[in-house]
Amino acid sequence: MKAAIIGAGISGLSLAWFLQKEGIDFTVFEASPRVGGKIESDRSSGFFFEKGPRSFSVSRSDNLLDLIEDLGLSKDIIGSADSAKKRYLLLNEKLVGLPSSLSSLLTNPLSRKCFFPLLKEAFVKKGNAEDESIYSFAKRRFSSEVADIFFDPLTLGVYAGNCKELSIRSCFPALYEMEKEYGSLIRGMFFKKRKVKKYPFPLFSLKKGIGSLTSALHQKMQNNIQLNTPVLGVEPLNEGILVTAAKKQETFTHCFFATDFSNCKKLLPTLQIDIPSINLFVANVGFQKKVLRQDGFGFLIPSQEKKDILGAVFDSNIFPDQSDPLQTRMTFMIKENCRSVEQTITNCLVNALGISNEPDYLNTYLVKNAIPQYEINHYKKIEGIQDRFSNLFLCGNYLQGASVDQCIHQSKKLVSKLKSFI
Repeated sequence: MKAAIIGAGISGLSLAWFLQKEGIDFTVFEASPRVGGKIESDRSSGFFFEKGPRSFSVSRSDNLLDLIEDLGLSKDIIGSADSAKKRYLLLNEKLVGLPSSLSSLLTNPLSRKCFFPLLKEAFVKKGNAEDESIYSFAKRRFSSEVADIFFDPLTLGVYAGNCKELSIRSCFPALYEMEKEYGSLIRGMFFKKRKVKKYPFPLFSLKKGIGSLTSALHQKMQNNIQLNTPVLGVEPLNEGILVTAAKKQETFTHCFFATDFSNCKKLLPTLQIDIPSINLFVANVGFQKKVLRQDGFGFLIPSQEKKDILGAVFDSNIFPDQSDPLQTRMTFMIKENCRSVEQTITNCLVNALGISNEPDYLNTYLVKNAIPQYEINHYKKIEGIQDRFSNLFLCGNYLQGASVDQCIHQSKKLVSKLKSFI
């Protein structure tokens, strides 16, 4: 048995790692000169920035934490600062704090106006739809105001997408399942068994950035990873699968597609489904001194504010030890159709954050296919998708979860499935 893996992002790398642990031969083909895909930790500017995912929930990252431990990187885990628990919405050019506890629901100006919809949610009849939009779910269980103020910016923050088009079942399966099991989100929060957390902090990363995880995977498997080697074609044969790469052709018994969905469709034209994804601008902003007056994680902006900025993360507040603690580091997410990204950032710094200083570092870049969009009934699109191709497997963030942890979990499941064929 010999497997081809197309793509060396976290899906492809973790898949390769699990294959290696099972003693299964493999080759990873990566078109770019580096591993990691969307994961990239960068210090080249004198500031530390993550160009992809940056913080991870301790309670929802069992697979990621297991992989970190497997690679001997547990000693490099760092926890988020206590102040990072605070989060904001940007409303009318002002930052308004979100409630962070049950007691703050009574005093927070945002939740006061939504208090009665939150209170009555426990008595709202359970829905019977197999799927619906995030907005429809929130409006039905709470109110349109709760949907606009809380669920809309949450969806923008996680998926950069429209909560009226995206699926509650696929985007936030825990909420969907909570309603099914408990009949109410409020009841579910009270009665659902709490997991024992491995660490005392809510969020974590690695001291040198999450890129040190993909670098460690590369180092452990570098003899089996071919960089600068795009795959040009995949052809199923009577005996095996012929993979045509830029440098050679080779036959494998199994092939895993661990690229983004657009590349997957180019190599598998018979894949008759469409899973859209969002392009967005990312801006890393750095100052050599402390200029940010606010503590907290960052802010999101509801759609009703009609801004080009989706939100911002206060990187230096969350993990100050990843760089010079005197520096200020922020990352902004901006819509693809923004006409002037740098001017938009400058306006936000001045008007919303009260920062008139010129940044010492400002880097903007467009991330293509940044986040897959799980539209309503996404689960039907992917139902049985792995059974449509013999010895060909799909693996990536466009299937059943866009987070790093979910990608690792999918890889682990695929290797278990492959073992059943042996």
